[in-house]
Amino acid sequence: MYCAAPIRLENLCSAGTTAQAFPDIDNRPKSQDSIDALNALISNILEPIRLHYGHLTITHGFTSQALVNKVPSGVAKHLDQHCSHEINGRGKRICDRNGASADIYVPNVTAIDLVAYVFDHLPFDRIYYYGVENSIHISYVEGDNAGQVIQMLKRNGRRTPRVISNISKFLTEIISTDYSS
Repeated sequence: MYCAAPIRLENLCSAGTTAQAFPDIDNRPKSQDSIDALNALISNILEPIRLHYGHLTITHGFTSQALVNKVPSGVAKHLDQHCSHEINGRGKRICDRNGASADIYVPNVTAIDLVAYVFDHLPFDRIYYYGVENSIHISYVEGDNAGQVIQMLKRNGRRTPRVISNISKFLTEIISTDYSS
């Protein structure tokens, strides 16, 4: 979902291969808390990025309770803020974390540069970094942002999280490893 104009809630609801693969599934948030969290993500993270770079692409946005079971296996739904504050069929929240998230990239901007910009300028909760040419996963929690960067390392065909404690050292390491190959 390429966004050059102001980002709207509908952009988050229709972004991603799962949402596009199942267009008959209602992928709109039911919870007012989800709507509020998604709008906070837009105004505090996505719009500032779009305004800074002129555009961005959302590769995965909101995932409703109706769509969550269509998401490929291997996703930790209880930690994945794409579901925001939505409730499952048992009346419990799908994701234990507050806030909302989106996976994004900016054409012609490396994930390293995007992470550095967000880290320096925006009040984010978590960023998951998957590699220099990949989208980043970014979340926002109203009033309670961890400001944590997590590198997702590939090991034995699985992704393993590595919490980054020093962003400058991380960016230097990433630049030297991702660009040396």
